[in-house]
Amino acid sequence: MIETGTASGLDVFKTPNQVTAEITSFEFGETFSTAPVLLADMQTTNGPDTATLRITNLTASSVSLFVDEKASEDSETAHIDEVVGYVSMEHGLIYGDTVLV
Repeated sequence: MIETGTASGLDVFKTPNQVTAEITSFEFGETFSTAPVLLADMQTTNGPDTATLRITNLTASSVSLFVDEKASEDSETAHIDEVVGYVSMEHGLIYGDTVLV
């Protein structure tokens, strides 16, 4: 699990246990000039069906997320509430050997 917090150009957030197959939007706690780099994943695995996190809308001020359940076990694709964690950051905060993200 991740802990929520902000710093200059960085926002780390853990949602309540509420992200489902319905699109849910979250406002960033940090102000970004453009849409940030976003790393996100489910922090829980509630329910028996295979699911993955999807990002539908990323702007400078918010992100919209939903849980996409696979129809591999059954044809029903609604999904139980999940906790999601994300890290959003200004472009350029992560450096590689010669590459700036």
